Amino acid sequence: MKTRNHHRNMAAALGLAAALMMTFLVTMTVNCGSRKSISSKGYNLMVITLDTMRADRIGVYGYTNAQTPNLDQLAANGIMFENCRAPVPLTLPAHCSIFTGRYPLGHRVRDNGTFFLDEAEITLAEKMKTQGHQTVAVIASFVLLSKFGLNQGFDVYDDSLNIDQLITSFDSEIKADQVYTKFSKWLKKYQKQTQQEKEKFFAWIHFYDPHTPYEPPEHYKEKFGSHLEALYDGEVAFTDLYVGKIIADLESAHLIDQTLIIIVGDHGEAFGEHNEFGHSFFCYEENLRVPLVFYNPRLFLKPRRIKNRVNLVDIMPTVLEMYGQETPGTIHGKSFTNLLTGKKDENQRTFYIESMHGKEEMGWAPLTGIIKDRYKYISLPEPELYDLANDTKEKENLFWKKNQVARSLDKTLMNLVKTYSLPATASPGSSGRRTLTQTDKQHLQSLGYISAFSGKDKTGTNIDPKKGILLKNQLTEIEKEIDAGRLDLAESHLKDLAEKNPQQVMPQYFGMLNTIYKKKNDIEGVIAAWKKAIETFPRNDHFKINLAFEYYHMNRLEESEKLAIQIIENNAKYTRAYILKGRIQEKRGRVDEALVYFEKALISEPQNVSLKINYAKLLGQNRDFPKALDICQELLADESVSADPGVKGKIGIVLAEIHKNDKAFQVLNDVVEAGKANAETWNYLGILYFRKRNFTQSLQAYQTSIELDPKIAKTYNNLGTLYLTLFQQQKDPRLHRQAINAFNKALELDPNLASALNGRGSAFIFANRIRDALKDWEKAITIKPDFTDIYFNIGITYLQLKSRQKALKYLNICKEKYYHMLSPRDRQRLNRLIREAGGGG
Repeated sequence: MKTRNHHRNMAAALGLAAALMMTFLVTMTVNCGSRKSISSKGYNLMVITLDTMRADRIGVYGYTNAQTPNLDQLAANGIMFENCRAPVPLTLPAHCSIFTGRYPLGHRVRDNGTFFLDEAEITLAEKMKTQGHQTVAVIASFVLLSKFGLNQGFDVYDDSLNIDQLITSFDSEIKADQVYTKFSKWLKKYQKQTQQEKEKFFAWIHFYDPHTPYEPPEHYKEKFGSHLEALYDGEVAFTDLYVGKIIADLESAHLIDQTLIIIVGDHGEAFGEHNEFGHSFFCYEENLRVPLVFYNPRLFLKPRRIKNRVNLVDIMPTVLEMYGQETPGTIHGKSFTNLLTGKKDENQRTFYIESMHGKEEMGWAPLTGIIKDRYKYISLPEPELYDLANDTKEKENLFWKKNQVARSLDKTLMNLVKTYSLPATASPGSSGRRTLTQTDKQHLQSLGYISAFSGKDKTGTNIDPKKGILLKNQLTEIEKEIDAGRLDLAESHLKDLAEKNPQQVMPQYFGMLNTIYKKKNDIEGVIAAWKKAIETFPRNDHFKINLAFEYYHMNRLEESEKLAIQIIENNAKYTRAYILKGRIQEKRGRVDEALVYFEKALISEPQNVSLKINYAKLLGQNRDFPKALDICQELLADESVSADPGVKGKIGIVLAEIHKNDKAFQVLNDVVEAGKANAETWNYLGILYFRKRNFTQSLQAYQTSIELDPKIAKTYNNLGTLYLTLFQQQKDPRLHRQAINAFNKALELDPNLASALNGRGSAFIFANRIRDALKDWEKAITIKPDFTDIYFNIGITYLQLKSRQKALKYLNICKEKYYHMLSPRDRQRLNRLIREAGGGG
């Protein structure tokens, strides 16, 4: 990394005249001396957000066990803020505050996963784009997916995450090395642009690694240890490594001097200081104090450590001022460019803080608060007041000792809530100064403000998070029992906890209860528990979708669909509900309708690679081979997709299903050569060899598939088809028996496998077991009504039995419902059979 001294040495080496010229240019940029202003016009901008990054776990912030050389060097050679606070300990709301300059009260994103940034909000990306910057973001976590709204203003918003997951969830994330790889590829493309094409860029890089569960690479565990905080330190060190690689790439590309780099945490992390492990519920210092560094070797010749209190909402107005842009009037933050230039500011800013996670997820009391002067005040049913100057660890609650201070801060908090709750389109002067009516007070309560000094404002039924967290920690201990397989003990402890706290049952209770029932294979218990969960938390769509999927797997499709519809009515961006509706229609044989719902899911998650693969597969079932092929080729052209053998194998399977045999063969063989072929890969290779009439290789592929997974029903079905084909050629009775045995094994593993019923029915015909054949075929049709081959088989068989009326019945059904699915050749064949049966044809 280049340092201040490095650049000075370079200047000296150029000779006296050149050095004087360089000094003049730098002075024009940063106004050394009086430092009245600082301008980054014409610079690139890079914002690196470090998710869940406590400031006090970084070396330069005083943590002696840290291994963060890259962050340390950037801070040591840049502008380091010692007292930056997040307004909220939650990823999505905090990032919305960074990129809108507004508190959650204003941008109205109060929690992860269920709130969406309104299009009316003005984002930093939108502002930088108006100044001609290319805009790119690389995202590492589900909670920042584009559907939640932070993609506003970005040309590229890479949130593809785990490309082998059909349904993304809160667990979906990518590691720092993958984030770096994605950005590095974009940077290489950027460098290849012509000078005419190449605009300045604004890049946002998001690292998620220090988030729970802490899973650093193995050598970091060896280095730091395996207890909780050591694992966190390993994640921080791993993240630091890739921050360094990004900086090194900028240096190699000769872009470091031209790029303003901002590194900031979105919120902190707790290790039990106030009984919380993780983050989300509280606004103590471990949750809110985050690192913030501004770095550029040309803009900031003199490193500084700034003690003044700043906030995430201040970043956007600061950046806009540095780039010479007008600051929107609805921004809550305040530019601190004066601090960047070395000016002193004796006034400590007042900040609003909140966490609505307890309210939204647990039904606990909402938490709002304020940091003003030396005090932090937290408004809760059991309010808190801390003197941050003398009690940095917030151990002594001064609420009763300094009640007048608390009362004054409560009034200030109320006014902040009223002021900051204005929408993005509101006039900055419209907050008004008037006495609050009862309606106003109810509105403030709806925003999360509950006065500690007004009994009528309290919602007494809401548990204080300080009590709630103790129950949550007991649930965590019970969860360990479940993981250890002590299911009966865990269930007993869980129910005992619920009985002792009837007014404080939390969502995790139902999730854990269902995990126990799942492990016990008690499906009725699972259904009953999800129903009770929905009754207790009627707004929780997560519970509804889980019950809906259980109904789906039980073939209770109407009940499943009803729940999916309810979810979509409540949340039009709930991807899992659209996927479920698509699966329901697919199971009903309505592929056209299934495609519609998969398309809606893709609108919500356009980056979801696995969703695209499943969509292409459905297109193939609907005979739209060209469109399916286009999607497959588009995916294979993406380096991140084609480099993943597991995902590549799934694309190869789709190619096989749409009969692009040569391309499928090539793709699947690539997976084999990479040593990543699974049972399904070998099954489809067997199919491809079968189509090539290479029966020996087909047999070997099927056998390999079964060796890898003895319970793969489809391979046994295909093996039965192979044996039946060989029997037709060779008339060897042993092959016929092998075919029957393979079909039987397939149906033993999956009684509803329609293709195996069809195959066994065909095998029965060769044994003159006509009634058994018809029985299998008729059952197959009830399972898969659009299985057109079976209508032909039944029709031909009844014609041979001289039962023209029965033959005509099935042939007419095929023509009336599935004629559009047939090839021209099969349509001619169907019409001929209908005429033979006495129909019109």
